[in-house]
Amino acid sequence: MNAYSNWTEKKDEVFRLLEKYAPECPVKDSLRLVNSSGEELWIDFEDYQITIFFDDWHCHYLSEFDEYQCFLEDLFDILENRKYIICHYRGDNWAGSCLSENAVPNETELRNDYKGQKIVCSFWDNSKNITYNNPEA
Repeated sequence: MNAYSNWTEKKDEVFRLLEKYAPECPVKDSLRLVNSSGEELWIDFEDYQITIFFDDWHCHYLSEFDEYQCFLEDLFDILENRKYIICHYRGDNWAGSCLSENAVPNETELRNDYKGQKIVCSFWDNSKNITYNNPEA
């Protein structure tokens, strides 16, 4: 297991990898990307973890080599619309969120997994976003 002593050491590298997305550094140890509709994706660099925030989802990655590779894969899967964020709500209340395993929502599976909940599938390209209102069966 290889570990980085400090995630903030990776910030400049990540900034370079994200160049085509025009990253901004509005806060020390953070990067912000803004899509065409103004939605933001944040990346926070802390001493022993890095965190991606997008929509009502976030994920922490620890300071280990394989976690950094996973972070990069997840980040670019989101930015290239190969994965999307699944958020589910009971009424107006957030009930949970996760990163999808694929690029195309399966409506039947989502409705079965989140019975009685509103389901929002959020892509970086928000023209692909889908919302399913899923009343109790």
